[in-house]
Amino acid sequence: MALPREWDARATAALAELPAAARAFAAELPPVRRLTFAGGRLALGRAAAQLSLAPGDLLPDAAGAPRVPAGAVGSVSHKATLAVALLDRADGWSRGVDLEICDVPRERITGRVLTEAEQRAIADLPPAEHWPAVLLRFSLKEALYKALHPFVRRYVAFAEAEAAPDAGGGCAVALRLTGGEGPFEVDAAWLRAGDLVLTTCRVRPGAGA
Repeated sequence: MALPREWDARATAALAELPAAARAFAAELPPVRRLTFAGGRLALGRAAAQLSLAPGDLLPDAAGAPRVPAGAVGSVSHKATLAVALLDRADGWSRGVDLEICDVPRERITGRVLTEAEQRAIADLPPAEHWPAVLLRFSLKEALYKALHPFVRRYVAFAEAEAAPDAGGGCAVALRLTGGEGPFEVDAAWLRAGDLVLTTCRVRPGAGA
């Protein structure tokens, strides 16, 4: 869903849709953070309504992630003017979503977010395709880490996973979790529309876990 750049009447009306606890929490946030918080929770609440689920309080959990409705699994992502939520009924898989905007290249992050193998995989791309390829892999890992969190309950470093997206919107993922967790089944996908990159991931314990 689209978010206004500044707090306005639309934002005030949207905030009124949230549960009382989420409204009170948002009121204590700085204006810009209040916008993205409200947008993400509103997207999550509307997704819950589509599934005929009570939204719950939509407050952050101990790790800062939004508490999803009872009986559901899901995730939220937002940028300054956009927010998305991915929600589904609990089925043994966790869910993660990430939204990115491919605008000003930030190539300096390449070595921090990509493994050496990932860097080699995109090394021969034309210059105009290099930053989008970095951002796509970054986004896939962000969605993956959100999906992994319910199982590992810790920060997962970028070097602990390798993403190999294909041209059809799928992605092979290799996990190298330093905590020894797993094994896990991972299903990741991506979509690009203009400057927007949307990635999703679901994770469940694999055989022998």
